[in-house]
Order: sequence, then structure tokens, then C-alpha cells
Amino acid sequence: MAPDRTQLQNMSQKKDELFKVYAQRWRELAAQVRPPLLETELVDMFTNTLQGAYYEKMVGSVSSVFADLVKIGE
Repeated sequence: MAPDRTQLQNMSQKKDELFKVYAQRWRELAAQVRPPLLETELVDMFTNTLQGAYYEKMVGSVSSVFADLVKIGE
């Protein structure tokens, strides 16, 4: 069964998980959601799963491209 938007929204970075690894895991799951998410939806939804310093860093970002957010987070 394909994941849905709620599953994506409920994801979180694991305690010892690197940001880039989390972003890849999240994006791979997002690619399976049907209907597909728009790029802006990806960015908004991913940003809302972040916590602490990562969230603060991203919330000020004006990027609407998921790959750019990953670069900012690294």
C-alpha cells in the first residue's frame, strides 16, 4: 500500500540520523504518494517535519525546491 500525506507529515528525524539521510528517506517515501505532490507541497510538508535548529534554519528559507532545502540543512 502506498504511503499517504499523513504518513509524510508524521515522519521525524531519528535521534542519531544525519539530516541528509533523513531527507533522502523522507523524499523516497514522498515519491510513492499518489497523487504526486507538487514541489511546493514537498517543501512545505518536509519543513514542517523538522524540529529544533533544522526547523529554525529552514523556516527562513525562501526556497521552493526540495533539493535546495537539503543543501541548506547540511
